[in-house]
Amino acid sequence: MKRATIICIIVLGLAAAAAHAQDMDSLMATGDKLFEKGDYRAASLYYEEGLSLVTAKAPEESLLIALIHMQLGSCYVMLNNDNTALINYHEALARAKREIVTDREKAARIIFGAYGSILDIYDRLGLSGPMLDVTDEFIAFIEDYRKSPLPEDIISPAQVNNFLAYCLAQKGDRLTEALTLIESALKTDPKSAAFLDTKGWVLLKMGRVEEAKTVLKDAVDLCRKGDDSCYVIERHLKIAAGDMR
Repeated sequence: MKRATIICIIVLGLAAAAAHAQDMDSLMATGDKLFEKGDYRAASLYYEEGLSLVTAKAPEESLLIALIHMQLGSCYVMLNNDNTALINYHEALARAKREIVTDREKAARIIFGAYGSILDIYDRLGLSGPMLDVTDEFIAFIEDYRKSPLPEDIISPAQVNNFLAYCLAQKGDRLTEALTLIESALKTDPKSAAFLDTKGWVLLKMGRVEEAKTVLKDAVDLCRKGDDSCYVIERHLKIAAGDMR
């Protein structure tokens, strides 16, 4: 489903957020540029330095610290260091949850991004036990969030529907509802590889194997045209084809 990149592009206002703001801003900007260039190891060093700076000088800036942990998690995913990535994503998630009342908009974005990133790793590794535990937490968060959602330009309802549909499919619960949710999401972006992956996964859990294979193949084809990793979608297609459990 490629949930890691969906909602966690967040502008926290670094220049206004921490002591030694100019240094902090410079460190993060350099890390971002290196990340975009694909130099994930070097980017992680700048993010780590930024994390040390803000932790020492402005430990009250918990959401800024959470954001840096998200950036570090993304670096370590690209460096194939899943354990360290998970540590960073879980720390970002814990901090954002504690700040949800203080700044709901920024905290919610981080929470969605962190849950999505954690689930992507567990899904890719086939770790069903930890994945289902996190899925239960995420479903509870989403259902509470949907009672009072943020404006559409902050967090897209289609993305929220995609997250919930995927989580329900992972659980094998409320699959008819999950299909309705993801079909609604696809109306807003029919060429989304992530959305198509979720639809294929839902169809597979419903036992509609041939339909699932067709949709998942389309998702893989679309994903390969972009820059994102397609491993999770490819894994789902292999499971649908009977080549993997």
